[in-house]
Amino acid sequence: MNDLLLYAFKNLKRQKTRALLATFGILLSSLLLFFILTLSESFLSALSSELEAFGEDIIIVLPYSGVEQAVGGLVAGRLPAKGRLDDRDVEEVEGVEGVVSVGRIYSLRLSVSFRDAVFISPVYGMDEVVFYQYPHIEFAKGRPIRVRGEVVLGGEVAERLEADINHKLLIGGRPFRVVGVLKKIGSSISETDDNSIIISVDDAKELGAEDIAFLSIKAERPEETARAIEERLANLHRVRIDDKDFSVITSKEIIQRINSVFNVARVGITFISLIALLVGSASIANTMMAVVEERKRELGIMRAVGASKAFVMKVVLLEGGLIGLLGGLLGMALAFIFLFIVSNFMEVVFNPLNIFLTLGSAFSIALLASYLPAKRAAELDVVECIRR
Repeated sequence: MNDLLLYAFKNLKRQKTRALLATFGILLSSLLLFFILTLSESFLSALSSELEAFGEDIIIVLPYSGVEQAVGGLVAGRLPAKGRLDDRDVEEVEGVEGVVSVGRIYSLRLSVSFRDAVFISPVYGMDEVVFYQYPHIEFAKGRPIRVRGEVVLGGEVAERLEADINHKLLIGGRPFRVVGVLKKIGSSISETDDNSIIISVDDAKELGAEDIAFLSIKAERPEETARAIEERLANLHRVRIDDKDFSVITSKEIIQRINSVFNVARVGITFISLIALLVGSASIANTMMAVVEERKRELGIMRAVGASKAFVMKVVLLEGGLIGLLGGLLGMALAFIFLFIVSNFMEVVFNPLNIFLTLGSAFSIALLASYLPAKRAAELDVVECIRR
């Protein structure tokens, strides 16, 4: 086997320009396969870590039907039903056994001005209890909102405005005093948290908020409690569970749903990349067919001195496989460069399985592409080849 490898390497070195050209299609396909797989896993890992930081005891109630709609999907082509949440829903949820705390979140877009800066920004009206429901919410300075006229700023927006504790902002034309600045989470996925502007629920209502954007609930036995909340709200809204105009979602369900979406996307991306590898393998098949034609005399002499058909096939197959492996390695090298650039913006997670999948696919498909040239080489007429 070592002699066979050395012979294959020697032949590739002798025709290195042609071999490098033959790797081009495999190189691009391997680059795409490894880059997309690694990037999707990195994004999923970051997103899952942040969702898990919420804890498994959080339940979210949204004014849209269907868990799938709530996390970005559709079921059987059905559009989500838009409902509304108000203080009656809060009272109903608070009466469910297992509920520890309920927080309201309102969402508005308002003008914000501080010193010379004037801009339109999302502003959230939030109950104080929400700050204590999520372990990842920490204060760099100050405290949560306790009374009207107070505002808490995300770390990014506070830094950008150079705003600090006791500074005054105008939000929707009304003055607010900064009482807290959140620690920056620093993830691209948590950009909303880092840029958040949070006021009290009463202030949000006065500034035009009507319906609750969602309810945040801390609960014991979240899955069991979520079912009880769903039943109570369905009765309050006078709808059947199948026709409800709201969604009750646990943090665990969100993570599972996102994982399933990413898994489907990953399978699709892998399939497309493998198709691209197959297309790229055509260049290897053409190259190996040309090599067989050019080396007919050499292959005939090999057969004449005792080499079997199987040995000749192995020579051609191995050379084709090595071309595919080279293309895979070069593609991954380029992918690593691009991923290094991406790592400046998000954490990149490398999975050894993706390396083996990329190289294995490139090598296997190159072997497959080399089969017909190898079979042709093995079937060559020895006498005719030597006469050339």
